[in-house]
Amino acid sequence: SRQLVEGCPPIGALAPQAAQAMAGTGLILEVSNLSEHTFRLDGEMLCSGSWRTDPDTAILPGAKTQIELAAAQFGGVKGLVWWVDDQKRDTYLSMAFSNPRLQSGISPAVFTCIAGTPPANLKAELAHAHTLPLDVEVAPEAAGCSWIATQVGPQTII
Repeated sequence: SRQLVEGCPPIGALAPQAAQAMAGTGLILEVSNLSEHTFRLDGEMLCSGSWRTDPDTAILPGAKTQIELAAAQFGGVKGLVWWVDDQKRDTYLSMAFSNPRLQSGISPAVFTCIAGTPPANLKAELAHAHTLPLDVEVAPEAAGCSWIATQVGPQTII
């Protein structure tokens, strides 16, 4: 069973009209799993936003998996999610992200990803996450993963 981590204010459910208005906003993660591991969601801390795709979708080895998070009415999408390999449970895929609905120099879209051993403090990773440059590969040393933002804005695609 997955963990829900405390640390964010609760997000209320959107009214149906507001949910329709948010349909084109949020975060799309296109995960290419180049490992031999099948990853399953192990925990999350969504400060803002909600799952648009089934959070129990497995990230299969050698495949591309699309994960979508919907923006909250005013807050955009912000949080932490981590998956663990479903066999030995010793390899993790951890992500921290923030995609504000209204982005600016003081509030840009940010993202980081760590594959392998989980970070000691994923919340701290969010505080140090990389601003998303458009169409530039980001590959931090020793992160075990890389990413490219192909669209940055109210709907960001990584």
